[in-house]
Amino acid sequence: IFRGETVTLTCRISGWSGPHYWYKGGVYIHGSAENYYTIKADQSHRYRCYGSIDGRSTAWSDEVTLSVIERPKAVLTLQPDGQIFSGQEVTFTCEIRGHADTEWMYNWYKDGVQISSYTESRKYSFTAVESLSAKYTCSGRRRSDSQTSETSNTVTLTVSEKPKPELTASREGAVLKGNSLTLSCTLKLQSAGWKFYWIKPTQSTETETETDYYNISSVRDSDGGQYRCRAGRGNPVYYTHYSDALWVNVTESPKAVVTIKPDKHVFRGETVTLRCEIQGGGDTEWT
Repeated sequence: IFRGETVTLTCRISGWSGPHYWYKGGVYIHGSAENYYTIKADQSHRYRCYGSIDGRSTAWSDEVTLSVIERPKAVLTLQPDGQIFSGQEVTFTCEIRGHADTEWMYNWYKDGVQISSYTESRKYSFTAVESLSAKYTCSGRRRSDSQTSETSNTVTLTVSEKPKPELTASREGAVLKGNSLTLSCTLKLQSAGWKFYWIKPTQSTETETETDYYNISSVRDSDGGQYRCRAGRGNPVYYTHYSDALWVNVTESPKAVVTIKPDKHVFRGETVTLRCEIQGGGDTEWT
């Protein structure tokens, strides 16, 4: 019996209609015409009873031992922990510490309102949306005698909008063949555990990286095109939105041409001007 539970003691004496008397640990505690006595369990004790009237008494009953233990408290946890986003699968787990899962049925509350009657599973899963942001608790009811646990701790679920990363390139404008290029997939989140996925229309599958950047060491014609990225974490993987598209234009590297002025024979001590021209490129674009 859990501490604080109401318990009814019944003294059954065949053919007896007189008063009944109850003793706790050998000490008288109650007498009445009724054959029952209701108490609130505070600690373990031994109880017995008998009947007596006008000097006539029945035999004592056998002793009954009432074992009182602390009412267990439910412990509520949430997975995954950290920031939760719309569309992500979440699971609450209600654990009655020190007791087997099969001993209990479980009840669930959202902002103090019951949302699920007693269920057999200690897990409660659903797809998170922003409207389900709330304070959650749980409790247990023991199968054998319907006694209940204390209500669990409160776990606050805050569901954020599904994130969308920003895709940027380390170089602006057209990229010259043979040059390096770094694409960055930026999430405005301060959380760990994300992997990043990169795709363009010519690919049948995404390229996965542990980092939020994708390096191309030597750009080729085939590297040109429209890129998108997204991030994912967890198992099963929860994915963000795809980023907006980023176009990578690849062009041939222009040829440098050196000219000398004057272009005829030059005498010792004469001033000579060397000019490096990038064919097809303006003077202000190069160093």
